[in-house]
Amino acid sequence: MLTRKIAVCCILLALSGPVWPADSSAGVEQRIEVLERQVKVLSGLVLRLDALQREVQQLRGEVELQGNEMGALKKQQR
Repeated sequence: MLTRKIAVCCILLALSGPVWPADSSAGVEQRIEVLERQVKVLSGLVLRLDALQREVQQLRGEVELQGNEMGALKKQQR
């Protein structure tokens, strides 16, 4: 799961485009702000991915329980 998060972060960083070097300290500040925003977005995406993975796991469990209940009901009908 951690590998997937790292892969997602790498892909998103690669797709976000390069940050070109600046000539002045104001340019450096701007680059830092851009990087901070990108990290914030990536952090949010990782949190959202975690939540979605937990939800999928929960739904799979519910589907399995309902499948077992259906099997038991079919046995009772016979």
